[in-house]
Amino acid sequence: MVLVLFGLGAFIALQMALTSSARGFCDKALATDMRDIPNHYAAPGVFFVAVRPVPTTAKPEGAENLTDGEKAEQVLGFVGLEYQSDKSSKAAEVRRLVVGAKHRRHGVASRLMLEVIKHGETIRGLQTIKLGVSQYQPAARKLYEKLGWERDGQSEAWYGIINVYIARYSRPVKSKSKK
Repeated sequence: MVLVLFGLGAFIALQMALTSSARGFCDKALATDMRDIPNHYAAPGVFFVAVRPVPTTAKPEGAENLTDGEKAEQVLGFVGLEYQSDKSSKAAEVRRLVVGAKHRRHGVASRLMLEVIKHGETIRGLQTIKLGVSQYQPAARKLYEKLGWERDGQSEAWYGIINVYIARYSRPVKSKSKK
C-alpha cells in the first residue's frame, strides 16, 4: 500500500512538473518573439501563417469583428524565419513551426517549410537555414529529414526538472536570384 501511494505521489509530482515546464516554455515564447511578431521576424526574416476560408455557414468566434468585405479565416499553422541582420551572420533559424492538431497530416507543415526555404533563397548572403527539434517531436524530425535537412548536432535544454535534447538540423541555401 505504501509503495502504491508513493508511486501515485511520484506520478502526480512528475505530471505537475511536466505541466509547469510546458507552461514555462509557452510563457517564455509569449514574452519574447511571439509578443512582437512584426518586429522580431521583420524583413529579411518572415513569419508565415497558413489559413483557409471558413465556410459561410459557420460562425467562427470573433466573426462579429469583421468589417464589410472581410472573410473569416481559420488558422491552420504558422512558422517564423528569424534572421539577425548583423553583417557576420550567414544563417537564419526556423522558429515556432506549429500546426493545429486538427490540421496535421494534411501537408500544412511541409508547405510552410517549403515557403520558408523559398524565402531564405531570396535573402542576400544567406548560406544556411538552421532549426532545432526536441526528442519529443519524432514526426517533425521525420518531416525535416524528408525535406532534405541534415542533422548536424545536439544540445540540451532544461525546462524545470526536465532535460530536453534538441537535435540541430541545417540546410544550405541554394542561390537563386537574390534581392
